[in-house]
Amino acid sequence: MCAAPLRHWTRAPVCPRCLDPIPARLPKHSCRRCAQRIESIAPDESEPLCGACLREPPPFERVVPLGAYEGGLRALIHLLKYERMRPLGARLGRSLGKRVAAAGVEADVVIPAPLHWRRRLSREFNQAALIARGLAAVIDVPCRPSWVRRSKATAAQAGLTDEERQRNMRGAFRVAAREKLRGKRVLLVDDVMTTGSTLAACARAVKRAGAESVAAAVLARAHRRRPVS
Repeated sequence: MCAAPLRHWTRAPVCPRCLDPIPARLPKHSCRRCAQRIESIAPDESEPLCGACLREPPPFERVVPLGAYEGGLRALIHLLKYERMRPLGARLGRSLGKRVAAAGVEADVVIPAPLHWRRRLSREFNQAALIARGLAAVIDVPCRPSWVRRSKATAAQAGLTDEERQRNMRGAFRVAAREKLRGKRVLLVDDVMTTGSTLAACARAVKRAGAESVAAAVLARAHRRRPVS
């Protein structure tokens, strides 16, 4: 953050300028499905797909990020997630909701990526749920955190390869409201998307329960250092 003195009362020690991540930084070209950075595209290709989505399309139709996982947005996410500044969740969620509305994503229900009960107990809150509630209020769609649950205490994803992340998330989610989900357009919400394995596993569970479609919204998209083409 900028370290400027705070002149007004605030629920989080962040000035208004640093607190507003819009317009958050996004790559010039990105995959229309998973939002991964693409270094260059053909002149006639307005909505490109990355190589990974061409080889194996993910179970979600698209991902809407607020910005890239860097700079001020990354700092805000760390304050929320690790410094437990919960008021940031709703504020960032509202910013993400504006991005989702501008992108024209339509949904019947918003569902945050759930935490396993042990991790939630140790962290005391689920940051994705805080973000999802703020987002849902902007797009005027109900938020239903209890409809999908994490049934498997997975290892931390940081430091794992793509293949290890996929194995780690296999069978991690259980739908607790199958009848209510049937035929619904679902918007999944999480804080950071790296490889997409968490959102993909959650989307598969939701689709097996009969959801009509699944999209995702994340505060930040972590981009690979190597070009994706």
